[in-house]
Amino acid sequence: MKDTHSVKEMAREMATLLKDQAADSKELSQLTRELFDEITDLIKEEQPEATHLLAPNAVVEIIDQDSHVLYRRYLELAFEETGNGLRLMGDDMAGNPAGIVFLSNSALAQMKDLQGSGPDKPRCNH
Repeated sequence: MKDTHSVKEMAREMATLLKDQAADSKELSQLTRELFDEITDLIKEEQPEATHLLAPNAVVEIIDQDSHVLYRRYLELAFEETGNGLRLMGDDMAGNPAGIVFLSNSALAQMKDLQGSGPDKPRCNH
């Protein structure tokens, strides 16, 4: 791994380039997000296609609607993503496990089908 001094220097150079290109904070935040997306896309090109992602924590990235400044926050939320959707897991204020699930359209369709709310035709011929 490169030493952190080199990474800080690369970051300073990139920040200077972005600031020189941007007309205002809104454009600077958008350019920063685009640069990060391009870098991660280039790195992912060399990786096999992922069908299951799992991480012990997550990062939330926002652009504030008033100041237009880009913010990133590291959250102590476990993250899991599959073809059925994604799940965020953490603890509530009492320390009990809690989670939020976001289902994909295909997972919702499967659930409707299991509950009898799906299409009124059999999936196979009997």
